[in-house]
Amino acid sequence: MDKVFEIYKINPLNEISGWIAFVFGLLATIITASLTIPQLVEIVKTKKIHPETKYYQYWIFFVALIGWMVYGAFQNLIASFIANIICLYIYSVYMYFLYKYRPLRVSEAEKNEKAKVLHKKRERNAIIVIAITLTLSSAFLIVAILKLALPFNVSEELNKVLAQIVPMLSVFAFLPQIIRNFETKRFNTISTPMVTIFVVNNVVWIIYFFFIGYNQGSLSDLISPITWQALSLMLYSSQLAMITKYHRVEKKQKTQNVSN
Repeated sequence: MDKVFEIYKINPLNEISGWIAFVFGLLATIITASLTIPQLVEIVKTKKIHPETKYYQYWIFFVALIGWMVYGAFQNLIASFIANIICLYIYSVYMYFLYKYRPLRVSEAEKNEKAKVLHKKRERNAIIVIAITLTLSSAFLIVAILKLALPFNVSEELNKVLAQIVPMLSVFAFLPQIIRNFETKRFNTISTPMVTIFVVNNVVWIIYFFFIGYNQGSLSDLISPITWQALSLMLYSSQLAMITKYHRVEKKQKTQNVSN
């Protein structure tokens, strides 16, 4: 296990906190890697994207994933580094299908004439999107690997900036959609499994950050990520509660309609 502790940059002298950090780091890696899988499966299965989907928020979250990968490498948070590498490449595939099945904005009268042209354009845009995401992911992955492989120091100022901006991006990426959902009381733009995974993910990362910080004697450096993860947990927990309530009411209405 000494080699595993070395890979995860865990101090073996603090064995209990080291083991807890390792277990939750491993869990965080698995959960983060699977963040978008439920939504990806649903898109591939239904071939439908909600018309009110805000695409810019997915790009913000993509930038946040890159940021977490780089931040993990710079701060020796190997769980964050590995988890976000895997998540980035899965997310790139997710972005491809997000654009591939983007709703066509044509009237019924124009459908036959423009459908083929628009389908080709949509397919081309999807290919461009996955090319961009894979290229950027790979470029920043190289930067992160170089930081881990070569002995060079990153300025304290850059680490502080990353510690503030990266968690903020991941927390607020979907905030406009969440606010919109609360305003309209419609919660069908994002799947329940995906929100559930986000909630569990927040809890696991908070525990990991706390114990890895304690283990390495650098807990003060992780106060910002822990705070932002706690805020994210509050947002997604509220979203999950409202989605659950929405589906319960919807199911009740359908049952009443069938009875009538």
